[in-house]
Amino acid sequence: MTAVWIKIGAFSCVETSALSFCFDLVCRGTIAEGCKLHLEEQEAECWCEHCQQYVTLLTHRVRRCPQCHSDTLRIVADDGLQIRRIEIDETED
Repeated sequence: MTAVWIKIGAFSCVETSALSFCFDLVCRGTIAEGCKLHLEEQEAECWCEHCQQYVTLLTHRVRRCPQCHSDTLRIVADDGLQIRRIEIDETED
């Protein structure tokens, strides 16, 4: 395994620096040792109950609608983590 691409939702509660650090540690001594980690942060899509619009937020620290400033938001998408791609070197040692 030479590379992994992961998409992290803005509301996933995943700290990217901690994930990067831990990834290197868990790969040591395995076929994934030296594997490059590519992280992509994704905006969260929310529905505002007050202004009845879909809005996007970049961070879980901001929980107000950018249109009307209401805090009645419902997360619709991007509150998780997704493995997008895994690259494997097929050559033998």
